[in-house]
Amino acid sequence: MVNVTNRADVAMRLVTFELFLGHLKGKLARILDGIVDGLPADLAALLRAWLATVINWGVKVLVFAWALGLMGVAPLAATFGGALGGELSSVLPFHAPAGVGTYSAGIVAGAVALGAPTAKAAMDTLARASINMHLMIILSALTGTVLSLALNELRRLRAGR
Repeated sequence: MVNVTNRADVAMRLVTFELFLGHLKGKLARILDGIVDGLPADLAALLRAWLATVINWGVKVLVFAWALGLMGVAPLAATFGGALGGELSSVLPFHAPAGVGTYSAGIVAGAVALGAPTAKAAMDTLARASINMHLMIILSALTGTVLSLALNELRRLRAGR
């Protein structure tokens, strides 16, 4: 159990978990205890984690904008608008399964808002690019999952378990 006094300067340590952990039993208590243990121990660690998150998200947006540009979306500002629009679609209160439709619509809305042409040919290109971008993201997530599971199994087999 994590000591609450060691993280008084970090509200993200979720002191509420600490209060309820003593009353919970079994698997739920272990899960919540693991969540609390995984949170930053102090403000410096929180800031490092936050900075790493911002850098990671920034690189993600840059790569998505670059990929949209390779798929024919123009001008440059529209590629960034599309990348940001797709990312911001995740804050919508309702989603279709796997974000089908909402993510692509976010890309189109963001690209048009930042200068993508709205002529039929340009919108066709933008629609194809937005769908392809979403498929690329889903495929990379599935590939990462399979790779992670395979590496974990390989590690388990090497450990003889």
